[in-house]
Amino acid sequence: MDVLLIAGVAVLAAAGLVMALGIFYALAMGAKIAKAPRWPRAVATVTVSKVQTTGRLRSPLIEYRYRAGGQMRRCRNYRLTPSYGAGDEANLIVQAHPVGRELEIYYDPAMPNLATIELGGNTRDYLRLYGRAALKIALLGASLLGAAKFF
Repeated sequence: MDVLLIAGVAVLAAAGLVMALGIFYALAMGAKIAKAPRWPRAVATVTVSKVQTTGRLRSPLIEYRYRAGGQMRRCRNYRLTPSYGAGDEANLIVQAHPVGRELEIYYDPAMPNLATIELGGNTRDYLRLYGRAALKIALLGASLLGAAKFF
């Protein structure tokens, strides 16, 4: 019983930590999203273009290379927020960005390895992502606490 109780409390604490980190990361990315329209631009070449499936989520995987800060760089960001969506949206994005296509990207001058094809997005996308993870962890912790009552 004590082990399940301790495990349940630890898992609930982990859920709180995940949510706190998610809020911190969302705020940090929100600042970058706001600055991105003023970032330098570069011409990039698409090197990978495919739909990536993780469970029920389908997202576009667009990798591109570009020159920034005097060096060739690679990035996989389509947007600065998570690029999950319905299969149709992911397919359309991949079709619009075939391998070999040249396109204009925005890159962070302070961190030239961070770039994006599409501007926009908001911190809610990160809050949803981390919120879901925290909820799943919290449910696990609650189930451990519930099990501790029966043993």
